[in-house]
Amino acid sequence: IIKGHTMKLLEVSALAIRFIGIFLFIFSVQHFMAWLLSSKGFDEGADVAIAIFFMYGFPLILSLAFILFPVSIAKVITPKSSVAETENTEGTIRFLYALTIVLGLYLIASALPDIVYTGLTIISIYKFDAINASTSTTSNTISLISHFTELAIGLLLTLKTKAVISIISKAKKTAEIRKNIS
Repeated sequence: IIKGHTMKLLEVSALAIRFIGIFLFIFSVQHFMAWLLSSKGFDEGADVAIAIFFMYGFPLILSLAFILFPVSIAKVITPKSSVAETENTEGTIRFLYALTIVLGLYLIASALPDIVYTGLTIISIYKFDAINASTSTTSNTISLISHFTELAIGLLLTLKTKAVISIISKAKKTAEIRKNIS
């Protein structure tokens, strides 16, 4: 870091996006290799090939986009009205914005492969084991709901960062007022 140089919210967000891309790339490659080693490989048919693409190929493509175009993605997800404000305020506000965006991106990157995997598991249970489908999909359905909740929180943190920061600031002010009254 250059002495006297402060990073703007856009720069911090782009850096975080690139790190998430690297994480997602490594995660996708590791899981693909684990699948490849534990299965028969590509002998399982077209349905499995499509499933493998969505489980490992899509996150891999997404990770490459995050690695190659972090600034463009940061421009889309960084609140435009608050960028000028946060650049002129304390560094803690910028850090809070960046941290919220990074957390949101992490949750999204974590939830997407799990949603696809669990959804495909449910589909395969219904397709190949229709007799026991109702009993064996309960835990998978609960897992799918959990992953969608994780995705929703990630999207909220990433796309509505300004609102989340506003709620956090209001909660902090309310807590300080209550502390001063006591």
